[in-house]
Amino acid sequence: ESALGMVDTSSIAASMPELSFAQRLNRAVSKEHVGQSDEAARELRDLFATGLHSAVVAYNIGNILARNGSYDEATDWFERALPDESCRVDALANLVFTVAAIGRYDAAIRYGQECLANAPDNVTCLLNLGFAYGSQGRDRAALEWFDRAVFRTPQNPDAHCARAVALSRLGRVDEARKAVDVAKGIAPASPRVRALIIELEGGNGIA
Repeated sequence: ESALGMVDTSSIAASMPELSFAQRLNRAVSKEHVGQSDEAARELRDLFATGLHSAVVAYNIGNILARNGSYDEATDWFERALPDESCRVDALANLVFTVAAIGRYDAAIRYGQECLANAPDNVTCLLNLGFAYGSQGRDRAALEWFDRAVFRTPQNPDAHCARAVALSRLGRVDEARKAVDVAKGIAPASPRVRALIIELEGGNGIA
């Protein structure tokens, strides 16, 4: 499970002198939110070509690509967003996930360290570092990051779910069930929570 953050474009759009550009930006982001990812990405690429607020546009393109599993391309776009301080931390946090997803674990750790040096409580980064370590089979290290994420945001069901996965892989199935129960109490309708409950009920833990 990824944990991808979002940059709030509303304040940026409000400050733009070119209202038509602001409208196009918000329209593209809105399309992605309702499942029109291809159309949103096309419009955002057109906006990027204008050169206006290109880092924010690049960041949003990266988000769309990452959510659709195009991690190599997403990485390229997140890296284009890094020079802009307004979205640098969020881009770094998301890069932890995308580079780990394509096996660049050392890069994931470097991006994570830089992100946390600037934003120690960035939960997206904490969760994605857990993902990076877990993807290498380093579940104890992953659990430490997920524990930090839970500590920072105890009402975040994704953090509890991630923690449950790591606990189960470490053979601590009873603790994993408790973590899923907490997540269920926070978000009972979550598909992720329901899927974990089914896996745990199978008796073999979480894959």
